Amino acid sequence: MQAQPNQVLENNIRYFETRWNNLEPRQIFRAEAYILQKYLGHAHSARLHLTLADLGCGAGRITKHLHLLEGATVIGMDIAIEPLWRARSENPSALFVRGSLAELPIATGAVDFCICAFNGLDYIYPAALRRQALVEMRRVLKPGGIVVFSSHNLWAYFTTFRILRLRSLWSYYTRRNGYLMEPNGLITYHARRHGLLREVAAVGLQVLEVVNSDPGGWWRPWVFDPWLYYVCRLGSAAVIGAPAS
Repeated sequence: MQAQPNQVLENNIRYFETRWNNLEPRQIFRAEAYILQKYLGHAHSARLHLTLADLGCGAGRITKHLHLLEGATVIGMDIAIEPLWRARSENPSALFVRGSLAELPIATGAVDFCICAFNGLDYIYPAALRRQALVEMRRVLKPGGIVVFSSHNLWAYFTTFRILRLRSLWSYYTRRNGYLMEPNGLITYHARRHGLLREVAAVGLQVLEVVNSDPGGWWRPWVFDPWLYYVCRLGSAAVIGAPAS
């Protein structure tokens, strides 16, 4: 039986409101710190007046770090109300709005840098709505703007013992166009890396970099990472690390 989008949305909101209302916002992950420093560090030193958006901000885990950028306008957006209230109380000078990733309440071409961390994109169901969220992220970017998002890595379930936590993994995945039922009841998208690169290209974004969970740390193949970060740009740009033509 196919899950109903409204039911999936309600279950996801209920889960994240409970989760983020009972937990202290965690520090940013190493990959997120690396990305913020690499792509926003120069803006901090140059005191550029950028517009930054934390999409699916929850209780403001990332927002508070964006807020450290002097002169920046920071927008936090989430569909879950309770975490959004908490984020607003801890970051009073940022602008917080309630909305959906598939219909962003942000003007076209208004954002220099946006991030959708903690795999927020993967909780949008079905696949057509998730693709619309990618289109929306592209829409709100200024030319040359950067969008960063993380996504569950399907191959990690085949290369670690996580596969034992999932029921009817492959049949469920193929029947539902990339979605898996997690033990906590969430229906979650899991991407194959090259498939996600094609998704991003199809909406007009160029991938600059794919970042693993511990950049600069101990070496391990990307197939072992439970999720990966994709750094994309609106406009032409060379892939980081690619040889000059």
